Amino acid sequence: MLSKLVLAVNLLTAIALVLADEDADSVRRYGWKVSRGSSGGDCNVKKVDIKDLSLERFKDEFETSVPVIVTGLGDARNVKFREASARDVMLERYGRREITLSTANTQSYKKRRVLLEEYIRDFVEKEQNNVEASGSDTWYWFGNNDHQEWADFFDAYVLPPFAEESKAALSFGIGAQNSGVPFHIHGRVFAETIVGRKRWLLLPPGMMPKFDGDKSTANWLTTNLHHDVKQAELLQNVLDCTVSQSEVIYIPADWWHATLNLDQTVFISTFIDDSVASKLNLFK
Repeated sequence: MLSKLVLAVNLLTAIALVLADEDADSVRRYGWKVSRGSSGGDCNVKKVDIKDLSLERFKDEFETSVPVIVTGLGDARNVKFREASARDVMLERYGRREITLSTANTQSYKKRRVLLEEYIRDFVEKEQNNVEASGSDTWYWFGNNDHQEWADFFDAYVLPPFAEESKAALSFGIGAQNSGVPFHIHGRVFAETIVGRKRWLLLPPGMMPKFDGDKSTANWLTTNLHHDVKQAELLQNVLDCTVSQSEVIYIPADWWHATLNLDQTVFISTFIDDSVASKLNLFK
């Protein structure tokens, strides 16, 4: 019994949120404020270098079973897209365009239209460090992209390895430090960090965590975990890892997952619609 309690305490400590200190050392990468450190802490999601990941291995080990983080892709692969999503470039080219924000809760049911420059200056750069803020009061740009208006922007993106182009639907976003969304599920997805770091918490299908869909991931990590023994036992199954610039995490369908942006983070997800006929992108 004591060993189980110790294990639970160690797990809670390992995945406890350490909110970024506004006064901590930081640098500007492509105009976005990020920590000087590249690591997000311990990781228990399998990482595989692309040179060791064949299509056959991907399908056998990961496609329908467990998440994997693909490394070794290099910054050069998507340098054009990263340059296009640099802060100053975004403001100059697209600052006066309207974007659609969603509330940062599980349902993401509220929508709001703002200018991109307003979102960057009034939301992203105000450093959302308030873990008590509800998801319905926190606005977040992810998805709801107008692909016709932003066609030149999305055309610069190189899909992740093994993402089937004919099945792919792209969703782009920018998040403030300590922003993110609570646990939710959907179909298969490849998620790439373009600039910054994004932390992922994952649980297998059927292992639904106890959470309030209107609370932020930051709030869930800092307040809810320490008061529920059953929750602590469930969390022994949590996969927890930070995906850094140019890394891609692949998540099979129906895995519960929550996200937390550790920096001002630029990211893009490739959702896979398996109802569409396959035409595989064999980029490696």
